[in-house]
Amino acid sequence: MKQFYYYGYYKLILFKEKKILSKYNLVPSIFLAYLIIGASLSLLNPTILFLYKLSIAMYFFAVLFNTLAVIKYPADIIPTIIAVFLGHVSYGWGFIVSAIKNG
Repeated sequence: MKQFYYYGYYKLILFKEKKILSKYNLVPSIFLAYLIIGASLSLLNPTILFLYKLSIAMYFFAVLFNTLAVIKYPADIIPTIIAVFLGHVSYGWGFIVSAIKNG
């Protein structure tokens, strides 16, 4: 996961040097911000909590669907889902930390 963190961290630095950044590079950091802000807001209202849980479930179903398309062994399903989630969070965190440190 450290490697994904550094991918996110240095993507912003690379963008500043070579102006190579896609909207897809922003998705993991937006996802991480959504996880944090959504968890906080879900404490305020049961409807927000329901929508938050629904969106998280949709994310994991999307990851599961894509995982099933590429794995060979059923025992790899859960570890792959966990790795994809942690990869998204690590990349997003690295990108956010880089934005804060390097402006």
